[in-house]
Amino acid sequence: MFGIENATVYMIEQNLDYAIRSKEALLYFLYDAQWGMQYWINTGTNLDDTYQAVHIGRRLYDWAAFYDRFQDSGVITPEEDNIIRSKMYWIAETMMDTAYYNYTQEHERRHNFNTDRSNGLFAFSVVFPEYARAKYLQEHALGEILWQLKYSVGADGSWPECVRYHAAVLTKLFSSASALEQIDYSTILNGDAYAGLFDDPNNRCLLYTSPSPRDPKTS
Repeated sequence: MFGIENATVYMIEQNLDYAIRSKEALLYFLYDAQWGMQYWINTGTNLDDTYQAVHIGRRLYDWAAFYDRFQDSGVITPEEDNIIRSKMYWIAETMMDTAYYNYTQEHERRHNFNTDRSNGLFAFSVVFPEYARAKYLQEHALGEILWQLKYSVGADGSWPECVRYHAAVLTKLFSSASALEQIDYSTILNGDAYAGLFDDPNNRCLLYTSPSPRDPKTS
């Protein structure tokens, strides 16, 4: 098992072995992610999207979640905690760098990459509220999510890419909406567009209204 699974077992059983495993996994993931993200920025070269905003966003969400589950276990040394925090801070700020992902372009802003980027930043801001820009990152993330719900989700509740991304987006949006119940934004995702994502009866695959490289015959 990896980080979040071990952290969940620790949370339930309070067995420190699982907290240690989760810590070791998190440190590995953070070193790896920082290397890959920097390589992508420096070279523009990537064999797949492992180090791009979509997967780093999903992983940032998970890393924040499982760090929160074992951070008080006592297995993290001060030095290790400094490493975890500094790398989490770096990753979050890099997600805001348009050289890494240009969310200022409408097509990129509509994309599921931006959804996962925003959900990851949201989770980070909740778990690390002491970070100087946590509030700013949280407001940015929620602003991007609300923009997508307004301009990306179809009138019939469909996500504007395909069924696979519809489901992938819902996975983290549902978690974010649940987390919002714990802080000061309890109604922000209760609008029709968010609810409609659960109601799309046909699971249709729609295309962007803005330019898209996808071919309607193959999407």
